[in-house]
Amino acid sequence: MKYIFISTTIFSWLIFALGAIAQELPKCSPKKSDFVGEDIKTYSVDWGFNRNPGRGGENYGADYWVPDPDANAVVEWEARERSCISCKGGRDVRIVEQLMGRISYPVGVHVGTRIDTGRNPFGGGGSYTGTITMSYVPYAKWQEVFFEKYAQCS
Repeated sequence: MKYIFISTTIFSWLIFALGAIAQELPKCSPKKSDFVGEDIKTYSVDWGFNRNPGRGGENYGADYWVPDPDANAVVEWEARERSCISCKGGRDVRIVEQLMGRISYPVGVHVGTRIDTGRNPFGGGGSYTGTITMSYVPYAKWQEVFFEKYAQCS
């Protein structure tokens, strides 16, 4: 009976954790719909943080950038969690921007959370895993659309 309870609890947490996370771009940033198909490329990357049992709590996070962020800009993104076991508090999932001259443009996604496995060395470990998919265009094209459509945005 104890095994069934633990299994259903873990299964419930996994079902809750699966799904897309907010995927907003900065308000005045060009979107994927502003570009034609041949300019848009897609890049996916998996993230994974693991914590051993009995190690207490620690914050985990990393930035995941498009290939060559000096030459490309994100126009759409999605983060999908696969699991978040022993995660405490909220997730920190947001766009990462880079400054070129006076213009700040999106180049990647930051993913993070706090994993707390308690103090019991025989307890359960923790993990936070998922996939980020980013659509991106050449920075020169992004900048062109930015000045045409979004430069007066505030």
